[in-house]
Amino acid sequence: MPAAEQQLVECVHRVLHTPKPWRVGVVSGEGISDSDLVGQFGQAATVTLTTGTSSIERLAELDVLVVNQALDKELHDSNALDRFVSHALKSLRLGGACIIRQDLTSLNDPKKVAKLTDYLDVFRAEEHGENFGFSFYAVNGVEDSIYIFRRLTSRGRPYPSGLVAELQRACLTRDRRQSRGGRIPGNSHKLTLAACLAPPPMPTPMSNIFWPVFIGPKRSSPGEMKSFPKIHSYAICDATVYDFEPSSFDYVFSRDCIQHIEDTENLFNRIHRVLKPGGKVLITMYGVGHGKLSENFKKYVEQRQYYLKNTEQIKEIAEKVGFEDIVVENMTGRFKEILEEERKRVEDNKEEFLSKFSQKEYDSLVNGWNAKVQYIADDNHNWNFFLASKPQ
Repeated sequence: MPAAEQQLVECVHRVLHTPKPWRVGVVSGEGISDSDLVGQFGQAATVTLTTGTSSIERLAELDVLVVNQALDKELHDSNALDRFVSHALKSLRLGGACIIRQDLTSLNDPKKVAKLTDYLDVFRAEEHGENFGFSFYAVNGVEDSIYIFRRLTSRGRPYPSGLVAELQRACLTRDRRQSRGGRIPGNSHKLTLAACLAPPPMPTPMSNIFWPVFIGPKRSSPGEMKSFPKIHSYAICDATVYDFEPSSFDYVFSRDCIQHIEDTENLFNRIHRVLKPGGKVLITMYGVGHGKLSENFKKYVEQRQYYLKNTEQIKEIAEKVGFEDIVVENMTGRFKEILEEERKRVEDNKEEFLSKFSQKEYDSLVNGWNAKVQYIADDNHNWNFFLASKPQ
């Protein structure tokens, strides 16, 4: 069986925790044969093979829906994409999984993968008075990317349209920031440091690089992915949920994500678990200083849904989990420099900026930078660096 089809089957076994036999629907694009997949789900499984996404509405109560190279039209037609996601949700039982393999190499939009992931993650469909949606699980790289989504419900807790609109605005804000050239020059230094850490003794090679990308306001940018050699595989996922193999990574890297995770100890335990003996973890994160917290800073933290810790707390958690060779560094001085550099770049190019964006957006950016610089001056807002090893 080809590698991509084999990984489709492996994904099903990874994400489904319901008892067998399974009810499986396999939807293929024109000219795609999936007959080899049938036997891989077990002899007792009920597998339905269909062609084209229009056939999904005839499927029901599936444990898993596999969509193999069938979204060519949907990628270019928003109405067709709406119909596909709605029918896919209704074809699955609660807790079922949808796994999508699709060749995206023909798309000219470099942000298409991120936009598609965001769209599927926030889409909601109504059925029998309840709102249903997919809970994003992972994007894995193989010959082509494989998306995994799980169906969830909001019994007695509907998803209001305002929430979806707010999520869409957050995505739009991120896209605009990237289109303005908002990559921080300091990124590449830490990324290079992560990639150049001494590899484990031979014969074990530096076989994997992993960094957690969490469900929430921030995911890794394409620029960060390009900082690593293309020979390395990737997974876009929630690292607090995704079931990685124990002792399977040489390095774990995370840039400015974990401040969104409330349970830092649980996260560190999971990182410790997936690292090989002698493996290293490198994390940069927003933190809190030791100054008296201003009311504006408290509101900012609440709005951003941050769970900030100081350097001493991070070190204490790392020691409790079992890491060694722990280095925790306060990099707030560099953080201030970056903010001032970004602010100056926009102010110096104000005319060009306003030719593309509004005065309101300009004011929002500049005021945001000014506020952060003040938080730093008050020793409220920190930027911290963490490096540690798993014992041999």
